[in-house]
Amino acid sequence: MPGYENYGLEADKLVNPHYIPSFSELSEDYPDDLVPLLDQKATKITGVTECQQFWRDHGYLIKNNFIPHNLIDEYIEARHKLNIGAGLFPDCHPHLYLSVIRDMCCSRELHYLLVDLLGEEMGLHFSLNGFKSSERGWHQDDYLNPENTMARYVAIWMAMDDIHPDSGPFEFIPGSHKWPCMRREKVRAFIKPEIRYNENNEWIIASEYFVNKAIEKHINEIGAEVVQFNAKKGDMLIWHAKLIHRGTIPKDPNLLRPALISHYSNIRGRRDIGNEITRHGDGGYFWEFSSMGEVLSADKVSRTQGAD
Repeated sequence: MPGYENYGLEADKLVNPHYIPSFSELSEDYPDDLVPLLDQKATKITGVTECQQFWRDHGYLIKNNFIPHNLIDEYIEARHKLNIGAGLFPDCHPHLYLSVIRDMCCSRELHYLLVDLLGEEMGLHFSLNGFKSSERGWHQDDYLNPENTMARYVAIWMAMDDIHPDSGPFEFIPGSHKWPCMRREKVRAFIKPEIRYNENNEWIIASEYFVNKAIEKHINEIGAEVVQFNAKKGDMLIWHAKLIHRGTIPKDPNLLRPALISHYSNIRGRRDIGNEITRHGDGGYFWEFSSMGEVLSADKVSRTQGAD
């Protein structure tokens, strides 16, 4: 079900459904000494790469034609064989049973690019894999994670085909990673107490009602630039955990938006999602989830290019 913006209001989950908090009420600045090096405002850094400087300045990085087309074709074929269609896999960890996903999302080249940007080794822990826009409103990723994450988190939007501008493309605000970041306790304060801490994280979808509106108002007030990622097959966009972004509503709901969106956390400090971390050859890392019955297994469909 795409989009949950009105859930909090319609399901009566808000403390005050008539009040929309401001972005400043929901956010705060991070201490400069606790964030990754490239985020530290007071630190003078020289000798960085062009990619590192762009990341420091803008909070995202686009790499055109980065994902090998043969791997994309294999992935599309695997989806077809598993009858996924335009929808989602039955879980958000298909990297555990499709090695082609690990080849794309945990490649050596991508791994070391992320190390350059974050200053730490990162591990894949889930993906959003539907071929339709999520229609998720404006938000940041960092507040959805533990309080001590402090921007040691990153997500990547990979185009599995050319993206039509009417299909609901990814949109973002360049430089918004320098804004204060929403904090989960500040957001939860506007959600009714009975669901603030339940195990299914209902507060996340309930809060979309006012989070999207608060950010949109802030964007309009300061005249921030909105950029749309109209990608070609193989292109990828890496975005900062504090970057403001959304999945837009399709102008033509019949169009597909073929994408693989992978999310990564630092492997050194992230333990709330488990201790089972595996390296993909000489490339990146990924989490296993045996407590949920999800472990690394043989491919559910045979590889046409050869597995790891």
